[in-house]
Amino acid sequence: MTFTFQNAPDAAFVPTLLISHARRLLAISLFCAFSISVFTQEQMPPTAADYGQWETLGRGSVLSPNGQWLAYPITRSNGENELRVANTITDVRTATSFGEDAAFSADSRWLGYAIGQSDDAPANLDTSENPGSAGMGLLDLNSLEVEIIESVATFAFSEDHAYLAVHRTPPLAETEQAGGDTDRPAEPIGSDLVVRSLNTKTDVQFANVSAFAWQDAGVLLAMTIAAEGRTGNGVQLFNPETGELRTLTSGNSLFTGLSWRSEEDDLVVLRSHSRTGSEGDTHNILTWRDLAATQTRALTYDSTADANFPKNFRIVDERQPSWSDDGTAVFFGIRQWETSPDTNGESTKDTDGTDEEKPADVDVWHSQDRRIIPMQKIQLQRDRERNLLAVWHLNEPSVVQLGIDLMEEISVLDGHTFAVAQDTTPYAFETMFGRRWMDIYVIDVKTGTRTKAVEKIRHFHGGSTTGRYLLYFKDDHFWTYELATAKHT
Repeated sequence: MTFTFQNAPDAAFVPTLLISHARRLLAISLFCAFSISVFTQEQMPPTAADYGQWETLGRGSVLSPNGQWLAYPITRSNGENELRVANTITDVRTATSFGEDAAFSADSRWLGYAIGQSDDAPANLDTSENPGSAGMGLLDLNSLEVEIIESVATFAFSEDHAYLAVHRTPPLAETEQAGGDTDRPAEPIGSDLVVRSLNTKTDVQFANVSAFAWQDAGVLLAMTIAAEGRTGNGVQLFNPETGELRTLTSGNSLFTGLSWRSEEDDLVVLRSHSRTGSEGDTHNILTWRDLAATQTRALTYDSTADANFPKNFRIVDERQPSWSDDGTAVFFGIRQWETSPDTNGESTKDTDGTDEEKPADVDVWHSQDRRIIPMQKIQLQRDRERNLLAVWHLNEPSVVQLGIDLMEEISVLDGHTFAVAQDTTPYAFETMFGRRWMDIYVIDVKTGTRTKAVEKIRHFHGGSTTGRYLLYFKDDHFWTYELATAKHT
């Protein structure tokens, strides 16, 4: 019997097939052997330097007005932070060490940022010799060229994108330089303010500027002047387009709280005013309307000349004054005017000039204290600055006190018709142990009348953007409160 095989493989094909399979098996074997060898090697733990390179996206990312640039801070575990700037359309990238608080100009042409320091820098820095250690960077986003400006406290672009105001770091007060008594606040002295034209690269400099503020819709720049000995103190207005400089007011007082009315040319500022036998200053409220027009209207409120002003209260500068949307009211802060302690001119120093030894402090906690003593110490400065909200109606004119408790949280709703207060007083005991309950009151800005809107809640989410509704969480549900109808939904 004869057998025949159909389609038998060619004799030359068999060795080729075997060689191909052998090569594949060899390659796989070598790869596995290498992988096992690498895996079995001793793993080296990360070093401190490796951990220091761990990056986290920081806070304060800013998108340019045209949406084409993004500035975002990067924080590292070793403190070597940086600010990165990226184009959202192309692959253009740049970074700067210790950049922070970035701000774009309105035309997205320029980026300004503060330059911070590493964690090790303050230990080696003598601030008495170099108080202006911080600076700023000005980045041209067209060319990516950077200009570093030294000794900068703050900076701000004008709303029309054509100008940049750079406020220099103020000098140290004489008491700080001499190592004197720092318990008594030093007289504030202003520093140089440089206004740069970004188009022409020219600078205009002003001396003894304590604060400045650009107009929201325009190019006007308001400045408060604080000179040594109060010589030349006042409020000035500069127009960088025309070069015109106007003095709105001057005098032997401190001027604080510069505030423009949104999208308008109305300005408000506080002027200090002292009283013999009283601790701290009160303030007059100065307003100017239509500063961009030919005719400017000025109006002043003096609380000491108003018989209806709350007795033994003063206007404080811890709360910056603010305008209502329609310009008919100015909101500000008041606090009780304490009597100055009578020291009879006695000094707290010995005859040899050294400080007298003070008795040891003893902490005594009262059962009715709302906060434990460590928290009271931490929040001491904040408590000293607490004040009650009040409003001055310019057309009446009249002043209405809106706040009644220094510990309550109060804010004005959008539209400036109502204010809302969070009162935790009825639940002081629960608050001491972390169970913070509150009642919500709606306050009529015109009359100061209070209406309890919500009782005993833990979570309040504020008012709507129109000022018509309040949002709060109660009984496992979110609720709204309509101010016009007092309806809960």
